[in-house]
Amino acid sequence: MNLIVIDFEVFKYNWLMCWLNLTQKTEGYIADDVEELKRFYEEHINDLYITFNGKGYDQWIFKGLLKGENPYDINEWIITEGRDGWRYSEEMTKTPLNIYDVYLGAIDRGLKELESFMGVSIHESSVDFRLDRKLTQAEIEETISYCRDDVRNTAEVFKRRAEIFNSYANLINHFK
Repeated sequence: MNLIVIDFEVFKYNWLMCWLNLTQKTEGYIADDVEELKRFYEEHINDLYITFNGKGYDQWIFKGLLKGENPYDINEWIITEGRDGWRYSEEMTKTPLNIYDVYLGAIDRGLKELESFMGVSIHESSVDFRLDRKLTQAEIEETISYCRDDVRNTAEVFKRRAEIFNSYANLINHFK
């Protein structure tokens, strides 16, 4: 089983997913290509996706794209309206996706705060997530850079919290 860190960025007319395969030591991204995302999903259906707040956000964008939903509408549902992703569509809840979320709820305020605690450079994007047009190539490249930093920093949080993950894995293995 591969351990794959993922992060999604969603705009009105664009979306992208960056990924980092910790097992194979490879990384990449998928931008605005649902068919490529579906191939990636099928190739990694039994792998474990590691996220920061993926249970609340990223998994619903991922599953929604796989089911033909508009990721911006899901984003608005979750972010703007403050609604639970699993309530967006019952169909999305039927899509299997092995998620491990390093986000610790009330303990964590956000990935950027953890980045500061870890002493890494905080990378903010100047690309406005509320743009009402397609992104330019330069904006896409900046968003990819921003997203890759988030994925790499989520991987670092995962490594620093390995004892929590190992505890879950031991429970799963023990009780099958």
